[in-house]
Amino acid sequence: MIYKDIDTLSVARKSYLFVMLTIIVSLSLYWGDTWYGMLSAFSGVMCVVLVAEKKISNFAWGFINCLLYGFISYKNGFFGDMSLNWFVYLPFQFVGFYLWNRSMQEGSEVITKSLDWVNVFNLALLTAFIVYIGHEILVMYGGNHPWLDSFNVTLSLVATVLMAKRYAEQWLCWILVNLSGIAMWIQATMVNGGDGVATLIMWSAFLINSLYGYYNWKSTIK
Repeated sequence: MIYKDIDTLSVARKSYLFVMLTIIVSLSLYWGDTWYGMLSAFSGVMCVVLVAEKKISNFAWGFINCLLYGFISYKNGFFGDMSLNWFVYLPFQFVGFYLWNRSMQEGSEVITKSLDWVNVFNLALLTAFIVYIGHEILVMYGGNHPWLDSFNVTLSLVATVLMAKRYAEQWLCWILVNLSGIAMWIQATMVNGGDGVATLIMWSAFLINSLYGYYNWKSTIK
């Protein structure tokens, strides 16, 4: 299934994958990043590209990414991201696979849908409140960058639920999450002298993919 889903991607999407993965490996070797940093970034990019293309094999790549990225977050003091990946995203790979598998259209793509603007507004208010609560909790436990970490974790949880429910608006959340992640890892990479560059590239690739994902999902809603 994994090979079949990759093989069905367009030439443009395959080229995007090749360019992103080449950049990850090249800059990681140059800056002396870790092997698990490179593998985390590699699996993360594969996962989000397959999500944007509505391919169910994304969950296999997501499982690898969650394991490794949780460890990387722990090493860098991003305890919110660590908890999110190990205690939410990992089990979600199985839940998401089950939910998507029940809603596959003919072929290998999942059927998508969209929220109305009233529900989008209500969800935004609830999300803002949860971000504030998360910030207070992270400050209490001495986490690094509590506002960014709380914002990233909260939006990721919201996006994950929307993804499981097959709503295109998940991509609006992911765009904000990716911007937050880029900001976090620019700081971390500068502090660590290049250790983390693969993760920074991964988040940059995520941002580009989320823009495409929103367009692709919205344009194919029936």
